[in-house]
Order: sequence, then C-alpha cells, then structure tokens
Amino acid sequence: MMATKTYWAIPAKVIELIVRNYGIAEAEAVDLFYNSQVYAWYEDEETGFWHFDPLLLFQLFNEEKTTGKITLPEMIL
Repeated sequence: MMATKTYWAIPAKVIELIVRNYGIAEAEAVDLFYNSQVYAWYEDEETGFWHFDPLLLFQLFNEEKTTGKITLPEMIL
C-alpha cells in the first residue's frame, strides 16, 4: 500500500505545474486534472501510475489535453 502523504503530494505538484503552464486558477487546474484519464489511472493502484513523478504525470496530462491521446511510457508497456 502506498504512503498517503506521498500519494496526495504528487497531485498537488501536478496541479501546480498545470497552473503555471496553462496560466489558469488552481480550482480550474484541480477540476481539469481530477477529471482526466491520467488521474483516473493514477488513482488505480494496479496501473503503477502512482509511482510516476509529478513532471511525467504533467507531461501525460498535457498530451491528453492537447492531442486527446496518451502515449504510455515504455516502462509500463
């Protein structure tokens, strides 16, 4: 089981990156991230996404938002 403190710190850092890179309010960034496929996979312990660092999660989120697709890292294929 993953440590709760680490588990919640990662989305906070991803949201920070979304705010900074998209120039939007934190509430909007939270809504966008929590409604993304990347976050759905992050929440599912079986995907292993909770092991990813915030920058990789942001990159996957950004790809999802800009292209509608997500290219999974080779390490999980």
